[in-house]
Amino acid sequence: MSRVIVFLASVLLLASCKTTEFTSATSKKVQSTDTLSDKSIVYGLPKSTLVFEVKQIKEKYFPGPFAEYASLLLGINGVEKDEKEMYYIDNILISQYRELDSEMMFVVDPGDEHIEYLKLSKQGLIFFPENINVSDVFNNNRGEDIDKYLFTNTTVKPNYNLKNTSLSRVSGQSNYSGVPVMRKQLVQKSKIDKAKEAAEVILNIRERRLLLLLGEEELFPVGEAMQSIVDELARIEKEYLSLFIGKTLKTEQTYYFEYTPNKQDVELPYVLFRFAENKGIVDENNFKGRPFVVDISGLSEPLENNVITSFNGLTGNSHRIYYRIPEVVTIKVVDKSNVLVSKRVLVEQFGKMSSVPAKNIKF
Repeated sequence: MSRVIVFLASVLLLASCKTTEFTSATSKKVQSTDTLSDKSIVYGLPKSTLVFEVKQIKEKYFPGPFAEYASLLLGINGVEKDEKEMYYIDNILISQYRELDSEMMFVVDPGDEHIEYLKLSKQGLIFFPENINVSDVFNNNRGEDIDKYLFTNTTVKPNYNLKNTSLSRVSGQSNYSGVPVMRKQLVQKSKIDKAKEAAEVILNIRERRLLLLLGEEELFPVGEAMQSIVDELARIEKEYLSLFIGKTLKTEQTYYFEYTPNKQDVELPYVLFRFAENKGIVDENNFKGRPFVVDISGLSEPLENNVITSFNGLTGNSHRIYYRIPEVVTIKVVDKSNVLVSKRVLVEQFGKMSSVPAKNIKF
């Protein structure tokens, strides 16, 4: 009796194994010479593409028209007298989207099985060609043009002086040598004269503000009125000061860089872009800028050990469905030895290949 029970158990076990491992459905990696049947289903594995949003600030300095008199009239030393541009990286954001890996396409021949949709697609472990998400379009924005900013006209007095001139008018009579005539002539003020007037306005504003704060003005404002007057005096003073110390104007520029990692980048950092303080972001092939590189770390084991080598290296027919488990890695953007941003992300193409028996997949 016990032998019969053992025999029946063995038969059931073999039947179970056969049901699990063997099915008429087969799959294999797509080759260029493959001919697909009407029942064939093609699917692919996903891969990750990283998007780096880089915000760059452009600063342009415009010297004031009276810069040369800043030290003489206001005691301000070291004022720049030439235009210059400066750039710096303000922020870097890392995001990603998933797309189809064209090098990892598989075809499923259903055989006698009834196949509709693989449930692995709901977990994002495989992609069907008709369900590929189209990535966003990223446009580089160079920001506002700030090359033609003018200083505000802050003149509070006429831009001219009245000058007395003496002319001689010759008489028509022989006994007259000439008659002197006095006239007034408008003469444009010199640059130093206009600088003096601007400096006087600045000093007067400072004196007025001091009297207000000390309460020595005849009409003494209180509360919000006081604050409004002080703020307005500060605004006017700043505008006049710019005539001497110049203006620095800023504009934000946004750049987008897309990058699809591959296994070679693990050991050789990828140059995302190059940067120069006087030119900003330049092409990665412009060696006048220093490189900003992408560093990938945190792989659990060497990539070579993650790819399945059985089943004829994915090229032969198999009664299994292939998928890829994403790998979690750390993505960094590094400037020299400075880590500017770091983020943990899932990268499908670094993940482990795996498979399940086709019979175990509900179609």
